[in-house]
Amino acid sequence: MSVAKKSAATKSATPSLDLPAELAEALDASPRAKALFERMPPSHRREHAAHVAEAKKPETRRRRAEAAIPMIMKWGEARG
Repeated sequence: MSVAKKSAATKSATPSLDLPAELAEALDASPRAKALFERMPPSHRREHAAHVAEAKKPETRRRRAEAAIPMIMKWGEARG
């Protein structure tokens, strides 16, 4: 198999991101953060989503989602 065919065969589509409701609500409340979140690499978006989703209590998920907004904004500031 040629290199071009092999790389095309192993390439897969980016899996869809299951965004926790709490993070979605926090992003909806901040259009700027939402726009920056959508510009983030998929790995960064997955990290934020997983951090929120792994919390067991709803109030912890909400708190983590709210804490993610300033982190996302800071990421955006660093990239202009």
